[in-house]
Amino acid sequence: AVKGGDTSNSETPLELTAANLAGRWAREGNSSVWFEFARDLTCKNSDNETGTYSIIDNKTVKGIWKDVLNIVTVRKHNIAIYKNYIVLNNKKYIKSN
Repeated sequence: AVKGGDTSNSETPLELTAANLAGRWAREGNSSVWFEFARDLTCKNSDNETGTYSIIDNKTVKGIWKDVLNIVTVRKHNIAIYKNYIVLNNKKYIKSN
């Protein structure tokens, strides 16, 4: 947690928790690409995939994704959470709800 007025350009990442990750995150520059994570550890994305996720450590989420054909894929996502955005797999996503 950042205390006081941080005047630097680099923010300190928040702790990777379901509460901090909860919400819809749209890719910067292309809001049609998004991920949504819920506090109950369910998730969905703009590829019509739904699933569940678990937090591996403070920078990794494992998603178990199921597409419209019920094909399941397991993917690990590197995530850093900041106050108004996340960096997911090296791409910036802005909080959209």
